[in-house]
Amino acid sequence: MTKYTGKSKVETISQPLETTQNRINDTKQDQERFQDYVELETVDSAVIDWLNIELDLSVIGENQKRIKVSIEFATQERWFKAQKEKGYRDKHGRIILPHIAVKRTGENYRQYVQRSPETDIVFSVLPSKERSSDYINSRNIPLKDNKIVYDVYQLPQPIYVEMTYDIVAQVSYLIQLNEIQTQIMGGVNQFSQYVWIKSGNYIFRTIIGQPQDQSNIDDFSDTERIIKKSFPITVNAYLIPNLGNRKD
Repeated sequence: MTKYTGKSKVETISQPLETTQNRINDTKQDQERFQDYVELETVDSAVIDWLNIELDLSVIGENQKRIKVSIEFATQERWFKAQKEKGYRDKHGRIILPHIAVKRTGENYRQYVQRSPETDIVFSVLPSKERSSDYINSRNIPLKDNKIVYDVYQLPQPIYVEMTYDIVAQVSYLIQLNEIQTQIMGGVNQFSQYVWIKSGNYIFRTIIGQPQDQSNIDDFSDTERIIKKSFPITVNAYLIPNLGNRKD
């Protein structure tokens, strides 16, 4: 979002989104930091935040105490390794239970409008009186007739995209899987099967598909019992290009 404070002077206010390979490590303060662009990783973070923060998924453990479900954004390498090793494991080879892995499976872009000044969204905001005075005084701008200074913002047209994900839960007991399914489906609009998820100031309409059983009795052993179920979701998202320090 580019902030215009004069006819020839352009100032950009932006905060980069800090990302890591596993975006679950982002702090809540980082997530709430204002950013004026939306990238694919922003939508990924919204899915993770929905599961980890909003739903705060947990299940009853063997000692009858609640256990928080570990949540991971799986890379391609991590995903294929989990298929080969019959489940998600830690660095010592021990199965992680209960656990949820989130994998982005595709993006379907809708018709894209070529960006130009004519297609940008422009709007003005009335700042506080103190902010107007500070702005004027800091730039030695003469104030005539007590006119108010407005902030004018220019936003590029969003790029609309449908992003699909697989949410795969692995647990030890069927009752734990039932708990996770109840928590995920509990906030769904029963008429249209959607929920709203968000990352920072941006929200996305998300449709939850039919859960699919992925358990395989052949994977069971005397020491490991893994029950799996996947929840496919489709996020109706939008991307906003990062204008950086563009000068007009």
